[in-house]
Amino acid sequence: MMSGSLEGKSYRNIPGTIFSVFCFGFLAFLVFGFSFDSNEFSTTKFFNVALAVSALFSVAAWVMLKGAFLSRMRLRSGFVEVDGIVFRYRIPADLVASASGNGPLEVRSAGGEVYGCIGMSGSVLGSLFGDRYHRRAADEINRYARTHRRAMKRNGPGGVERLFRFGFVWIIVSFVLWFGLFWAIGTTVPR
Repeated sequence: MMSGSLEGKSYRNIPGTIFSVFCFGFLAFLVFGFSFDSNEFSTTKFFNVALAVSALFSVAAWVMLKGAFLSRMRLRSGFVEVDGIVFRYRIPADLVASASGNGPLEVRSAGGEVYGCIGMSGSVLGSLFGDRYHRRAADEINRYARTHRRAMKRNGPGGVERLFRFGFVWIIVSFVLWFGLFWAIGTTVPR
């Protein structure tokens, strides 16, 4: 496989993503149950319960979304990008010392720092099958870093970039959706 075909490649945890879809369904089921039980509350108490449940569920949904859907490693423009829950690290190929796929998929920089993401952490099921996906991804990252090392050194010295990507918009949208769902179900149920 040529290194050009590795450009733009993304590594993410597919089973974790599927599991999160079931977790979202379970959260929706819980909202449905909470809103049925809370229809006997006064309007003020119902509003407070709706706020609390929506806040709790939006944070839980944010953690699942960031951990399973948005946490990944990518090969892009001579950089290895590691997307964590809060930060994105852009590691230039010339600073990648090695990538390891024994257990969690991790990238070690020339300075000794280790970068990993929660979406590519180790799992029992992965260990039972020998972490094949993580090992293959580590081999591809190492090959990508080797082929792009010279080009990155020619561009001059650069360090690891740390970009803040918290996702306030996701939390606000999730809160509005959970609150709307809770309010719609809770107010339409006959008392």
